[in-house]
Amino acid sequence: MIRLLSAIKRVILWSYERGSRPYDVLVVLILAFIFLTPNYLFKKSARVEAVYDVSIEELAKENHHQTIQELLSAHLRKKTRVSRITITRFEPKFSSDGRILGYKVWVKQAN
Repeated sequence: MIRLLSAIKRVILWSYERGSRPYDVLVVLILAFIFLTPNYLFKKSARVEAVYDVSIEELAKENHHQTIQELLSAHLRKKTRVSRITITRFEPKFSSDGRILGYKVWVKQAN
């Protein structure tokens, strides 16, 4: 039992000589943890919204959609190369004479 506690203490305090077998084992374990741990364990659960500015000229190329939201969604899927996005809201941007210049779009990306 004392030997086990002594070994744990040496591991925690990293008191092995460089080049020794226990040192090499610890290094291999650390590298295995870094490179073999799946990414989903470190993803944030709360997603941050991204905000995009979409000009009306960019939207002119996409003319086969029914609603503005479908049009913006299709355009942003192409622009971001993310297949599933959710538009949470959008606001038109107006010029001084009242014409729509584009849209400000808030998007949540799904994995």
